[in-house]
Amino acid sequence: MSLHNRTTARPVWKYLFAAFWVWVFFSLTIVGLNPVLAQDGGGDGEGQGEGDRVKTIERVFTQYTWQMSNKDGKAVCRVVITHDGIPTRMEALGQCEKELFPATATPTAIQPTTTATPGAFATPTLPPSTEPVDIDELLEDVYWTLLKTETIKRVEKVVIPPIIIDLQAPNQPVTEPYVTIRAFEPNRDYEITGIQGMVDGNPFSCSQAACDIYLLRDSQITYWATSTFGDESPHISATVRLSKIQDFYSVAVTSRSLYYRYIDVGLDAWKGVSQGSAPSWTFLPQSPAQLYINKALHLLASKLIAIGIVDTRDCPNGGLMYNGAPNACGIEKAQLNSETWQNRFDNVIWNASRDTGVPARLIKAIVEQETQFWPERSRPNIYDEFGLAQLNELGADVSLRWNQDLYKRVCSAIFVDCPEYYASLSTFSQAMVRGALLQLVDSNCPTCQYGIDLNKAEESIYILADSLKANAYQTGYIFTERGLQASYEDMWRFTVLSYHAGYNCLEYGVATSSLYQEPITWPNVSRHVYCEGASEYVDSVWQKLAAFDQFHPPAVESNAKIYFPTQTPMPTATANPGLVNGGIHVILFVDKNNNLRMDEGERVSGESIQVELDDGEKYSARTENGEAHFYFQNKLVGQTGTASATSLYQSFNFVIPKSGEVLIVFRIQPPPVPNRLP
Repeated sequence: MSLHNRTTARPVWKYLFAAFWVWVFFSLTIVGLNPVLAQDGGGDGEGQGEGDRVKTIERVFTQYTWQMSNKDGKAVCRVVITHDGIPTRMEALGQCEKELFPATATPTAIQPTTTATPGAFATPTLPPSTEPVDIDELLEDVYWTLLKTETIKRVEKVVIPPIIIDLQAPNQPVTEPYVTIRAFEPNRDYEITGIQGMVDGNPFSCSQAACDIYLLRDSQITYWATSTFGDESPHISATVRLSKIQDFYSVAVTSRSLYYRYIDVGLDAWKGVSQGSAPSWTFLPQSPAQLYINKALHLLASKLIAIGIVDTRDCPNGGLMYNGAPNACGIEKAQLNSETWQNRFDNVIWNASRDTGVPARLIKAIVEQETQFWPERSRPNIYDEFGLAQLNELGADVSLRWNQDLYKRVCSAIFVDCPEYYASLSTFSQAMVRGALLQLVDSNCPTCQYGIDLNKAEESIYILADSLKANAYQTGYIFTERGLQASYEDMWRFTVLSYHAGYNCLEYGVATSSLYQEPITWPNVSRHVYCEGASEYVDSVWQKLAAFDQFHPPAVESNAKIYFPTQTPMPTATANPGLVNGGIHVILFVDKNNNLRMDEGERVSGESIQVELDDGEKYSARTENGEAHFYFQNKLVGQTGTASATSLYQSFNFVIPKSGEVLIVFRIQPPPVPNRLP
C-alpha cells in the first residue's frame, strides 16, 4: 500500500508541540518514574532489585513500520509507529532527522550557568536555536509505504512505593486506652494482608489493615504490616504513655524508631524570600487516611454514569441531562461510587508528597480542580492536556527545565547519552523528551477497563508533584532576581499561578506590583495578572484547601480489636484526692532544621537530666534516645519542681497536675553559622 502525502500548509507551531509518542515508545523501555524508598519485597515471583519493590507489567500493542520515499521514489528512512494511519510530521522528523538534515550542523550548546548548590535545581542558559524550518515544504512531496504490521509484547519492570504503616493515639480522652495501627498498600494491584507485632514482648496479629491495640499500662510496641505482594514493611518500635484523669485515659506516643521524613520544598526553593511560618495544610498528614474527602463532584458523577460504573436506569434520562451533566437522581445514585473514586489515589498522593516536599492537600486540591479525579485527554486550547492534572507541553517544558532529577530520569529512558541540562538539548530532542514525559501521564487507553490506564493515572500524580516542585523553584528564582519577599502561603499561591499560567504571567504580576511599590501579597499581585482566568484558578484551589476539613468526615471504625491485659495495673486514685502517683517525662532534641518539630536523628542521648521537687526529693538520669523518665508516688497536686539539662544550663519549672503526668521538652537550637569567615 502506498500513499502520496500532499498536505496544505499549516502553521509550524501545530507540529512543533506534537508529542513523539511512538519514537519514545520503541527507543527504550520506559518505567515508572516515581521516587520511592528502599524496601525488601517481591516474594510472589515479581522481579526485584536490591532493596526495591519491583513488579512486572506486560504491554501488548500493534507496531506499524512505514517507509518514507521522496518524489523520485528513493527510500529516505523507516518510521515505526503504534497507531492507525500514516506517521505524523513530528514522528517523521523524530526518526528521520539525520536523513532529512544531513548537512545541518547541530547547534553547539552553551555550557549552562547556575548558582545552585550541587543537587539543587539549575537555572541554565538556553543554547542557540537552529534556523526556522518550513516543515510543510520539507515534507510536501513524500510517499509512505506500509512495510509490515506486527503485534508486540513488552515486559517492563516497575518500581513501586513501599508499604505505609502508622501508629496513632486517640486525639481525645478515652475510657479504654488504645492505639490504632493502620497500613496502606500504595499499589492498587496489591492489598494489606495483616498487621503483626509485639507489645512488651507479647506477640499479636490481626488480619486487617487497621487494628486497635488496647493497653492497660505504658508499653513498648513493635509493629509491621504484610502485603499480597509477598513482603512486609519495616519493623517500627514506639513507646506509648498512659495517664489517667478521673475516669478517662490520655494516650500519647512519645517516641518512634522510624519517622517518615518530610521537608517542605519551599524551605529550599524560597530561601531568603519567604516570610512567616508554614500554614498547617502544608504539613504531611500522618497517614493517607487523613486525605479522605466526601464531595458531590458533578463532573466525576457524570463520568461514572456515562461509563456504566453507576446504574441509573431508573433515573430520568438515565441520570444525565441533555448537556451531559448529572441530574439530581444521577448525583444521588453516583455519590457512593464518587466517594470511593475521589479517594482511590490518596495513597499515591501521600507518597508523592513525602518524596517531593509538595503538600499532599495541595496536590489533591489541584487534581480536583483540573479533572475531579477522572483522568482523560483534553484540548481546551492549542495544547493537548493529559492525566489527572492535565499536563501539557508548556508545563512539561517548565518541569524539565527546573527539575533536574525529573529531566535526567525521562531523558535517560530515551537517549543513551543525555547532556547535563534539558536546555542543552537540540530543539528536536527537547520535543522528544517533552513527548516522553507526556506519554507517561497520558491515561487514555481504549482497551483498558473504563478506558483509563490507572497505572499512568497514578504516575501522573508523581509528575504533578514534580511539576509543582519545579514551579516552586521557578517562583523562588523570580523573587530572588527582583529582591522581593512574600509570606510563605503566598509563595505557594504564586507557585500555583506559575504552574497554571506560566513564567511570564507570574513575572508580570509581581513586577507590576513592585513597580507600584505595593506590598507583595496575593491580593495585590493578582490584580495585575493579565492571563485570563489565572487568578480565579488559584483562588479556587485555595477555597478547596480552606474547606478541606468540612468534607473530611470522621472515620467510621471497623478495626480489629486486640486486648493486652497486664499483671501490672494502672495506678489508681488514692484515698486522698490531693495525692497522686505519676511521672515526669523529659524529651531533649536538637532542632537542626528549625522546623519546631522533632525529626529523625534529632534526639540527644547521654545528656544528664536532674529533677528536684520542692519537698527536697531529687532524681537524676541520662537521656536514652532523647528521653528520660522519673516516677513518683503520693505527691501533692500543685507541688512544684525544676527539671534541668545540666551541661546545657537550661531548666524548666513545672507544677504537678491532677493527672500526675508532667511532660517537659527541651528544644535546642543550633547556633547560626556565618556565610563566610572573617
